[in-house]
Amino acid sequence: MTELCGFGRRIRRLIIPVLAIFAGAAALRARTEPAHAAQAAGGSVVLALDPGHGGPLSTSDHLGAQYAPYSEKAMTLELAQRIEKELSVYDNVNVVLLRTADRPLSLAQRAADAQAAGADFLISLHFNASLQHLSYGTEVWTSAFGSNYSAGASFGRAVLEQTAKLGYYDRGVKTRIGSHGDYYGIIRESAARGIPSALIEHCYLDSSADRLSLGGAGDVEALAKADAAAIARYFHLRSSATGEDYTDYVRPAAVPAGAAGIPQDQTPPDVCRLELCGRDAAGQVICRLTARDTDSVYPVLYYFYSVNGVPTALLPFPRNGEAVVFTVSAPPGAEIVAAAVNSYDLVSVSRPVTVR
Repeated sequence: MTELCGFGRRIRRLIIPVLAIFAGAAALRARTEPAHAAQAAGGSVVLALDPGHGGPLSTSDHLGAQYAPYSEKAMTLELAQRIEKELSVYDNVNVVLLRTADRPLSLAQRAADAQAAGADFLISLHFNASLQHLSYGTEVWTSAFGSNYSAGASFGRAVLEQTAKLGYYDRGVKTRIGSHGDYYGIIRESAARGIPSALIEHCYLDSSADRLSLGGAGDVEALAKADAAAIARYFHLRSSATGEDYTDYVRPAAVPAGAAGIPQDQTPPDVCRLELCGRDAAGQVICRLTARDTDSVYPVLYYFYSVNGVPTALLPFPRNGEAVVFTVSAPPGAEIVAAAVNSYDLVSVSRPVTVR
């Protein structure tokens, strides 16, 4: 990580506590095998939809993210119901809703109910928010271990293919390991019962960019269609009613997880270098930021910069590149600093550069 100037220290204090609240490497497209047991046998696939949160208490466990006029617990339930309706036109799929009303359920109970229903896969539905309202986009969490990782990561990429079409930024498929295995309880409880799973954080309810994509208060119809499209493709569904047939869909591949699992990234990008490249015809300063996370399989997601200590919002970093060029209005003597943010929201800040 590059040395921090005074501004760099200030900006790290600003963003790191926020980003700490908050994927796997970009997958090559290839068919993943083996298929789920129910599909291999030509039977129905059973999907458990888990609407996150729920319950009467004013606690984060019950409410989820709250950012007026949005309420996560209500939105996840409506989203699950709409996905179920979207999938009802397909043959040989049985959808089980793990929560059908505003009531609390433990994570263990949700996984147990999925197991009792014979679920082949569990999909936990969520929405996000951040303390300082900086982040945006969709991310998918899955198990870090074995075939559960392979299935969850492949499914997650299929989901992100669809949400990106709605304008949501792709934050990737991620894992997180805790002291008892998978960090997230619903993923850990599902894995303990032999059920692959994925937890979808659809968007940030406090992000102005995501709210534009989301539309009206709690309007989740477009997301339901996107999730259903991903599910239909990933599970090779077809519909006698509509003629849709995804049996030949090529699933995104996922690198198999070893015995130690696929851990989360715990270090910021190790390359964050800012260069000034002159001025353009309009007199704007041309800046080039090079950023890499060479010790990680996860990409750099965002960048931001400041002129004389005033930072921009988070900006998308080119997903398949190592540099971004941008222009700023800055007089001679102004100090410019840039920063790179990786998939786990860890930040590296460049050395300051003075405009001449």
